[in-house]
Amino acid sequence: MEVIGDSDLFKHIPDEFYKKFRDEIFFVIPSTQIKNADNIDISRCIGVTTKRSPTEIINSVHKTGIPHIVQTDSISSHDEILVALRMLSNSDDFYKNGAVPDFLKDEYKKYQINDFKRIPFSCKHEFARIEKQVSEEISGLPRNEITKNGIKVILNELFSNAIYSAPMEDDYGRVAPNRTGNAEICYNNERKGFVQLGYNDDFLFIECVDPYGSLNPMTIISQIRKSFHIGLENTIKHNYTGGAGIGLRLVYNLSTSCIVCVDKGKLTSICCIIPYRISTRELKNISKNIHVLYSEGIMSSFKYSEEFVDDAHMIHFSGDIDEDSVFDDIKLSQKKKVILDFQNITGINSCGIREWIKLMKTVPSDSHVTCIHCQKEIIDQANMIDGFFPDNTFISSFYIPYFCESCNEQTNILATRDDEPNKVPVPDQETACHNCGEMAEIDIIEKTYFKFIKK
Repeated sequence: MEVIGDSDLFKHIPDEFYKKFRDEIFFVIPSTQIKNADNIDISRCIGVTTKRSPTEIINSVHKTGIPHIVQTDSISSHDEILVALRMLSNSDDFYKNGAVPDFLKDEYKKYQINDFKRIPFSCKHEFARIEKQVSEEISGLPRNEITKNGIKVILNELFSNAIYSAPMEDDYGRVAPNRTGNAEICYNNERKGFVQLGYNDDFLFIECVDPYGSLNPMTIISQIRKSFHIGLENTIKHNYTGGAGIGLRLVYNLSTSCIVCVDKGKLTSICCIIPYRISTRELKNISKNIHVLYSEGIMSSFKYSEEFVDDAHMIHFSGDIDEDSVFDDIKLSQKKKVILDFQNITGINSCGIREWIKLMKTVPSDSHVTCIHCQKEIIDQANMIDGFFPDNTFISSFYIPYFCESCNEQTNILATRDDEPNKVPVPDQETACHNCGEMAEIDIIEKTYFKFIKK
């Protein structure tokens, strides 16, 4: 176990964790100091911090990508760190059973439970039955605002997320005529979701699991973050983030800890830990923690990095620009010259185009935008969509694809332009294939592909 950053925070981690996990390597990092750590696997990190607001915790996950943020001043920092360590070392258990069964383990102190209830479901109409069963299970707990209404809000939101936010395509095995009104929604192919409920003398654990594994946790983090930024009232009024973001913001507010597990194509679970012997005012002020576990392939491949070179703001993009791409922190008004580098972009879809155009609208009219290393996917969108780039844009370099009939591989050749904005390049009709060396032919309709030059 390696520590990077402030060792004073690490002293809050009990000694037994060193012994139990000594053969594992975990980086326990103050979540605000992640930039000081080089060449580490962020997915194996636990961010340790203290006295941070709910907004700061969400911002920390969003900005750094650290999947576990634990506050040393939380109600049970010991158990919160144990949750993170067990998720990192026993991920298969969480992917198979969700989070609640893990609290049966005797390693937990304040979070240990003796039993839990699992309630299966497969259709929207079953919510009334589930709500009744949950109410009966917790009928012996103190009757206060949290147990009377808070639990109902959490259950409703988690169930709605499992039903409404599951994939719509037939391949995923769900029948959904529409999302509104009284239309029934059911899983088919004998798929089942389930609600898991457990409690002890101080904490209640409620979790909803769906059998799809389609949620991108960072999308939800981004939506909750935006709701903090613009305010919950404006979020609801204008539906800026979608229903799931609004609902999970409410869930986050009512919990001391949220645990999200996603096993791609198999399981999504969201578990909340709620201290039920306190007032809602106290709950609002207690330190919050968050844990995210996800299997390979669930997270968006999109990334970007920024640098400021002389008087220019340069941004390097990589991966797919899609519905999970977040541009909120990119401020294009800092310099008059903006350079966009698409060297490592691998694709873009319709949802990504929508978010991209929103970003381009923030470019000041007196700025000058230069695009370099534009992949064919970018050129195609620039040709088809007005507003994909602002008027004050010059595409300085772009790739021309060539197809080799000998090996069926594509070779991309970088073309550069001089400062004559209307001059159309005259590319070679053939080039040596980068794969086999045979001649590859140009694979574009030049009149169409170079349309962007005259736009």
